[in-house]
Amino acid sequence: ISQYPDLPSGDEITSLAMVLKHLGYEVDKNELCDLYLDKGPVGFTSFYEANVGNPRSSYNSYGCLAPVIVKASNRFTNVNGGEHNAYDLTSYTVDALLYEVASGNPVIVWACEDFDITPSISRIWIVDGQELYLKSNIACMVLCGYDFENNTVTLSSPAGGEFQIAMDLFEHRYLEMGAYSVVIK
Repeated sequence: ISQYPDLPSGDEITSLAMVLKHLGYEVDKNELCDLYLDKGPVGFTSFYEANVGNPRSSYNSYGCLAPVIVKASNRFTNVNGGEHNAYDLTSYTVDALLYEVASGNPVIVWACEDFDITPSISRIWIVDGQELYLKSNIACMVLCGYDFENNTVTLSSPAGGEFQIAMDLFEHRYLEMGAYSVVIK
């Protein structure tokens, strides 16, 4: 599922739509965004609590992290009679994520839009006394496969489709971005 053109900064909610569709749900990324995703204004919202800005905008929207996607997913499955639950796997090792994939559970991960670019802090704001650091080049996608023989992982990006990347580079960027991940099972 492509996040474009409707959700230019909605890679997180579109990644969730991809996994829910894989699990057999009839899901629309726009409905998921509009009805199930918490959103808040830039500078006043923690990306642990809600999407910072509106994913429908390519301007002044900075996304969210794993707890927000877990909440959106569980709201959706509860309303739609599903038996699946989302779990925050933040800080799990890549080996643990690969175990989930081997078990048939694609994993939503936060990594890099361009794996060749080292992330840096691009914005800082304070919300409720907590300093929040937004890293440049952050992107959410789905870890959906791996190949130990070739040392690669397969990722499906709502911004650009499916691709393979060296497992070591994926692990490095995943950890640099904070090791945020979500599984639904």
